[in-house]
Amino acid sequence: MIFRHLVMVGGLVAALMGSAPTAVLASDHCVTLSQLAAKIMEGRQNGVTLIDMMQLLKSDDEFANELMQTMVLTAYDLPGFSTDSMKKQAVTDFANNVALMCYKAEG
Repeated sequence: MIFRHLVMVGGLVAALMGSAPTAVLASDHCVTLSQLAAKIMEGRQNGVTLIDMMQLLKSDDEFANELMQTMVLTAYDLPGFSTDSMKKQAVTDFANNVALMCYKAEG
């Protein structure tokens, strides 16, 4: 299930990159997506409920809404941790994975 969500995020990121007019813009999108991923995982690791996170990230833009929902579901499929160091590592890993998919889609 986690792999399916990651593939969906990758596909959505690829679609987003396809609409970017320049590599600089694509790079900016990757930074933004990575930062969003970090905030989502940070909330997940700190006890924000799935329902609250989904409500918080609702968007009027259908594409953005689908992307954010997929990222949230992927984050919540991953384990929550109790130690600060493990929480921090989970946030970093999730943000890096989203950035990696984005940069790969860009090329």
